[in-house]
Amino acid sequence: MQLSEMALLLIVQDHDRARSDLAATLRAEGHSIIEAATAQAGTDMARTNGPAAILLDPTLPDRSGYELYATLQRDNETRTIPVLFLPRPVAPAGGDRKTLLGGVDVVTRLGIALRTRSLHEQLRRANDELRSAVLTDSLTGLANRRAADELVKAEVARAAGGDGLSLVLGDLDRFTEINEQWGYAVGDHLLQALAGLLHGSCRGNDVVGRWRGGAFMLVLPGTRLDAAWHVAERVRQRAEGLASPVAEETPDAPKTSVSFGVSEWRAGEGAQELINRVEAGLARAKRAGRNRCEVS
Repeated sequence: MQLSEMALLLIVQDHDRARSDLAATLRAEGHSIIEAATAQAGTDMARTNGPAAILLDPTLPDRSGYELYATLQRDNETRTIPVLFLPRPVAPAGGDRKTLLGGVDVVTRLGIALRTRSLHEQLRRANDELRSAVLTDSLTGLANRRAADELVKAEVARAAGGDGLSLVLGDLDRFTEINEQWGYAVGDHLLQALAGLLHGSCRGNDVVGRWRGGAFMLVLPGTRLDAAWHVAERVRQRAEGLASPVAEETPDAPKTSVSFGVSEWRAGEGAQELINRVEAGLARAKRAGRNRCEVS
């Protein structure tokens, strides 16, 4: 009965016979084995091959296994690899030579280590998925308010280093009226369409997130005010062509338009101050008749 999942294993041991015997035992369990006789070779193989576990002799010719372990722990590429320290093989009463780790044979200990690592990986993925869910707007698939707010804070800190930053805040006009008169399905359709339009207007390092209701925040690192305004104006014009799912069937179906506030980060300004300004620009656009871009 195999006690561990099939895996790529690295044995770092200078005693050729002991290393060969251990490799044969683990291959018989179905594992793939790579071998190193020195700490330096072991370090290189760990970084290059990313084994599922490392079986490590504490005494190596170039430096101790404990020093090698410390090196692996400091490296982000190898720090999560389980390491099992190898004692000298001993001969039990039955006469069969086995490698024992803390009184337990190496296959059993290895199985425990691999299963523990698998559990940690599952927990890490679950945490990543949970974080993604917490920071993602379920309707549009964009960053949600919390994620967008964190991003603005991070980009303001980066802008202080001279990179520059602009924000664009767009809001579907009369969104509440659309929901009340035509139903939330129509409103959701328009939100998804606008989200797609905004996402399609992003460069590689730009991010768009749903800010609230029918409002979306476009974060534009390294962008000056005039360029940000042109982005907003281009989206505003294209948004006039967004059709609701009832437009073709109903002559008085809602016409789509979007109002925008546009602001560029100012030296010494905090994230909330910048957000307040772009929200003020959006409010000004609404007061001025909607379907327009206002700089603040």
